[in-house]
Amino acid sequence: MRGDAAEAQLKGLIEAHHAATGSPKAAQILADWSNYLPKFWQLVPPSEAESAEAGATSKAEAVLA
Repeated sequence: MRGDAAEAQLKGLIEAHHAATGSPKAAQILADWSNYLPKFWQLVPPSEAESAEAGATSKAEAVLA
């Protein structure tokens, strides 16, 4: 995952899913967030790689990621 905003959005989605469904997997992920976070990938279309939502700081970094 790239960027604090992306991490916050992902965690919020998992928290909402857990609240709505009582998912034990979501609870497990939230309870061990620091170990699960690196397992998530953020896919960004090349046309949006430089957007704030993508967390890119430069075009070169976005291409190399």
